[in-house]
Amino acid sequence: MHLVDPTGGINRGEKNGPIVVTGGNGFLGTVLCNQLRRSHKEFQIWSRFSGISKKPDCYRPSHGPYAEFDAPKNATLIHLACEPDLAIVQNRGEAAITEAINMARELIDKGFQHAIVASSGTVYGDEQDVAHPETDPCKCRHLYCKLKCDVEAVFLNSGFAVARLANIYGQRMSPTNVLSNIVSQLSVADPIILRDASAIRDFI
Repeated sequence: MHLVDPTGGINRGEKNGPIVVTGGNGFLGTVLCNQLRRSHKEFQIWSRFSGISKKPDCYRPSHGPYAEFDAPKNATLIHLACEPDLAIVQNRGEAAITEAINMARELIDKGFQHAIVASSGTVYGDEQDVAHPETDPCKCRHLYCKLKCDVEAVFLNSGFAVARLANIYGQRMSPTNVLSNIVSQLSVADPIILRDASAIRDFI
């Protein structure tokens, strides 16, 4: 995991308030929120989707994403809500990037005391097989990478933090990634077929 401004804008002399998690029902968010519950931390899940949630700490909007929510006093935002599928971002094009930027700006405008957004190590590209320092430039070769970099800029320009995550394996991960595709083939006796034998990816 790479951290840019790892303080997240935190002032050590201030009392921290509740934690607000977007994407709390997704892959990473589910794990994070389960840990917050076990730790008895005060937190809220802000969902982008309307409807009734079975989780008492999940807030769902009546209308558009987040518009009707107010940040609790001294709250910390952990922004995980983002389209994880590269192919979907590519198909939607600039509309996906505009939507993600507007969502980030709307959250920043809520006045959170601290904030951190989950990004991706893909912003560095895959030309090198060594670890990247945070000072390495972003090499946006596709729209998914550009989306991540543009959302990062919204948070960094507001004095908040970015976590650039590597590929993560676990329950509820995207069914379209290469590891999910391999695992889905294990239940049959046929040989495993790789979609792209030239690609190299590490999972943690």
